[in-house]
Amino acid sequence: MIPEDFSIKWFTLYYSVFGMLMLVCGGWLAVTPSKFKHHLVQRAEKKDTPPLLRSILKYWLLFTLPCLVLSFVPFSLTELLFSVWSLLMVYLAGAQLVRWPQLRMVIRENPSTVSTAVRWLGVGMVSAAVVILLLSYMKILALDT
Repeated sequence: MIPEDFSIKWFTLYYSVFGMLMLVCGGWLAVTPSKFKHHLVQRAEKKDTPPLLRSILKYWLLFTLPCLVLSFVPFSLTELLFSVWSLLMVYLAGAQLVRWPQLRMVIRENPSTVSTAVRWLGVGMVSAAVVILLLSYMKILALDT
């Protein structure tokens, strides 16, 4: 298998799976933000960062790094921009986890605003999922040719 075929298949699979995960998780967060709010409020009582969020970021980074490399074989500006966007999102979310001591104080002092933030996070995830699924469709069309 030549690297170009592998790259196309990787991005097709990655876009499809990642898009569906973001669509389902984002929809769940947008519709029922109170459950995740409850989880965050509980985790704010502890000093350590939420392990669930650490795991999500770790695996997102683990899958983003091959995307970055494969965006150059063959060079594709779309895949490169997607990879840079993913790295930026991992960085921004990781920065929030680094500031967990301050963030947990905000959550504990004002838990009523957490639901709104979680709902907006879910809406943003659904919006990003639509774009990612369109990228998946574009790659599926590229497989057919």
